[in-house]
Amino acid sequence: MHDMNLAASSAFVGRVLLVSDDATAIEQVSESMQRFALYVDHCTDVSSAVERLKRSKFEAVIVDFRLGRHADTVLQETR
Repeated sequence: MHDMNLAASSAFVGRVLLVSDDATAIEQVSESMQRFALYVDHCTDVSSAVERLKRSKFEAVIVDFRLGRHADTVLQETR
């Protein structure tokens, strides 16, 4: 699920930021979150994830720890 117009997603009750570059993980987590009416906004790199965290509110942030030490950067920016 890529950048979807949030106005068209009125069925969603919240937003989740998923930070991962694993296509399979993105697909599986996105499908699971949709079942709970959560919109998944995913980033494949840390810099774009940090920018989205600064601009938007998320009910949850999911970080793939396979990103290594870069995962810490996302977690530090999450409030």
